Amino acid sequence: MTADAQAAREDLAFLRGLVDEDWRPGLRFFGATYAAIGAAIFAQVAVQWAVDTGLLALPDGAILIWIVLVWGVYTVVQTLLPRWMPAARAVGLRNRVTGGAFIGMIASHLTMLAVFVIVAVRTESPILVPIAALSFFAMQGGMWIVFNAIRPGRGQLAHAFGWLAAALGCAFLIGSPHFAGAIGLVALALMVAPGLSMMRAARAPD
Repeated sequence: MTADAQAAREDLAFLRGLVDEDWRPGLRFFGATYAAIGAAIFAQVAVQWAVDTGLLALPDGAILIWIVLVWGVYTVVQTLLPRWMPAARAVGLRNRVTGGAFIGMIASHLTMLAVFVIVAVRTESPILVPIAALSFFAMQGGMWIVFNAIRPGRGQLAHAFGWLAAALGCAFLIGSPHFAGAIGLVALALMVAPGLSMMRAARAPD
């Protein structure tokens, strides 16, 4: 077999994988993960918003303890998800690409979060830390544009532009006591609700 023929066969196998794979198991797992992350973000910032607006008084260090608790619970839930839905981790090509894009976005966000925190501490400019949340929004927008290229339709572009608009809109609230509340609403609208919707779509019959 010539190199050109082998390359053609590999290209055909690649295209067949895109067309024939069952996307539903991977969508269910991704939806559960997406909703869980959104719920954790909402739980974290809801308490922060209550403190910032004077609705809740907490001792020093309580917010940090709460953040650790919230993400500790999320870590446990995320660890158990494969056991609760063992058939949901599909190995299809599009599911692998989608998962890789999501993991890449999270890794990029955590890196930039560390950068913002380091710079904020070194320059004594805590205003930089909230910008990390907006960078997460912008990265989410880019990720959903990629998802739309992989599997067009299902509202991915609208979702992408929703994230980008949220980043721009929330920029006007930095320094406001309602900034954390806005972040929480975005997490509910663009992570928890879509995540649950993806799980329902994955269970729907053809």
